[in-house]
Amino acid sequence: MHVEALNWSGMGLRADAVAMQLSPHSLRKWRDRLEAGEITIDWRAHLHPSARPAVITVVSSAPKKPDCETSLTDELRDGRASRRRFKDEEKLAIVRRSDVPDASAAELCRRHGIVTGMLFRWRV
Repeated sequence: MHVEALNWSGMGLRADAVAMQLSPHSLRKWRDRLEAGEITIDWRAHLHPSARPAVITVVSSAPKKPDCETSLTDELRDGRASRRRFKDEEKLAIVRRSDVPDASAAELCRRHGIVTGMLFRWRV
C-alpha cells in the first residue's frame, strides 16, 4: 500500500519515506519486489467492507415490490390523521374501570388500545 502511495504521489523515494515515517531502504526494497513481480497483492481486497465501493449487479428503474402481501400498518384512506378521539363519557368510564381494586392499568390500556400515559393523564 505504501508503494502504491509512492507511485501515485509523484514525490521522490526519500521524501515519500519521510512523509510516511518509513525507512527509505525498506520502501525501496518493497518497491523493487513489486516491480519484479515477486509479490502480487491487491490492497483493495484488504479494505474493510464499508470502505469498498458498492457493486450493483442489476439495475432497474421499476419500484420495488413489497416482500409480503400485507403491510404492518394500514394506509390512511382519506389523508387525515388517524388519531383516535374519545368522548368525555368514554374517558370517564375507562378511568372508573382503572379505579377498581386489582385492576391493571396496562391490561386496561391494552384492551382499549391506548397507552398508559394517556390513562394517567385522564385521571387528573
